[in-house]
Amino acid sequence: MGYKETLDEEFKQHLASVAAEQEFEVYEEYSSNTGGALIKLRNQQLRIELVNDRGIVGLNISPPIGKEKFMDAELISSYLNLINRKNDELTKWTRKKIVNQRIGLSDQINLLKGHTKDLCQIFSKKQLKQTLKELDKLGEERFNNMF
Repeated sequence: MGYKETLDEEFKQHLASVAAEQEFEVYEEYSSNTGGALIKLRNQQLRIELVNDRGIVGLNISPPIGKEKFMDAELISSYLNLINRKNDELTKWTRKKIVNQRIGLSDQINLLKGHTKDLCQIFSKKQLKQTLKELDKLGEERFNNMF
């Protein structure tokens, strides 16, 4: 099975029903024999893309306004977990565990399904600039934790 066929199967199995419930519509599809495929969707609140990058399928989320700025759903999940625990005193180890947490495609889709309100809030026009800044910083922290 090629990249596009795998992506289509993952879309049908994991994302199609959630996308329909939340009124997402496909606005772009792309595939390449040399490394991947993607399906981009949007609704009034968010843009999402399901990506097959050399066999690894994941979900990325972007604000609905301005240029596309897709962010990895795993990183956004860590960000929301940190926001929800901002009043807790986190040890260095606990923070590192949250920042580095990996989640599978099913959990990435569940993030979209179960935290739509949170996602819309962090990507709102009012909070967008701050959110993108904090997500970039968190991404750097995740990268630096690898070494």
